Amino acid sequence: MESRENPVFGRKVFFLNPVFSTRNAVIGRLIEDEFEVYVIDDYRDAKSVLRAYPDSICFINIDDQLPHEHWLNFIQSCETDPSLESIFLGILSSRINRADRDQFMLKVSIPAGFIMMNEKPEDIIETMEGILNINGAKGRRQYVRANCSSDQDALLLIRSGSKVYKMQLLDISVVGISCILSPQYKDMFQPNSVVRDVFVTLGKKNFTCSVAVYAINSTQQYCKLILLFMQGLPYEAKRLIRSYVTTRLQQTINNLIRGNIRDMTDYSKPADDAKKPENDAFLFDVSDEELQEAKTDADPVSDSPLSGSDEKPENLSMTPLF
Repeated sequence: MESRENPVFGRKVFFLNPVFSTRNAVIGRLIEDEFEVYVIDDYRDAKSVLRAYPDSICFINIDDQLPHEHWLNFIQSCETDPSLESIFLGILSSRINRADRDQFMLKVSIPAGFIMMNEKPEDIIETMEGILNINGAKGRRQYVRANCSSDQDALLLIRSGSKVYKMQLLDISVVGISCILSPQYKDMFQPNSVVRDVFVTLGKKNFTCSVAVYAINSTQQYCKLILLFMQGLPYEAKRLIRSYVTTRLQQTINNLIRGNIRDMTDYSKPADDAKKPENDAFLFDVSDEELQEAKTDADPVSDSPLSGSDEKPENLSMTPLF
């Protein structure tokens, strides 16, 4: 498990059941500020996702899907689950009353805070980013990067003379990209050189920019060309990159959700009661009439030591089991 103070690669930040205003005003701003943010729409999918990413942070909107007391049971069940105990849970609400809020504060641990969402968006974002920074959400990295090697529409086009060279992107962030370069074209690029009018296409959208050649890493099969965007990259290009990165990362979570069984626990019951079976495993499912009939038909217990045996009690020995 990563250090709870400052993990190297940061922590994934999940929002469980966020409302529309949170998605637009809060999550959008966190993405702009380079936090790695994901959304889980349904609480029944939450545990399977969080188990896959220990030490992540999860903010839960408790104003929808379940009553507050059921959310309390849900959070308590996370605390008692060894596979979820490393998750930093936080609570979001705009409607909870003081008494219910006190119940959460007293009965569960909330390392990511209890944030009232009826404050000004700027204040909410400031509070939330403070919590994320204290808990090492960014780690030592400063930018969120997405792998796009499987996306046939993530391409880099470079013009050289009368020719245009097309390369498959490997990953991208707002600071740079890496792509596959055929070894035969390796000599076209030199570290610390600048390439202008590069055309980047991400799906159906694209932009033009200038890049600096940071490094060329060679293997037997191909070369990896690492490029950094030059200063002055337009805001629209940055917004397109962040939108693409967020979509690619969220697809990973969506695929994980589709491949897992949903949590069907009844959270109207406390965590311990929800796990108890309805029938005791040591009781037979019989009616009162059957029990009475069994008592009537049963033979009386004999006073003889052993029926059909000549042994006397004093002649019997006891064999220890252990």
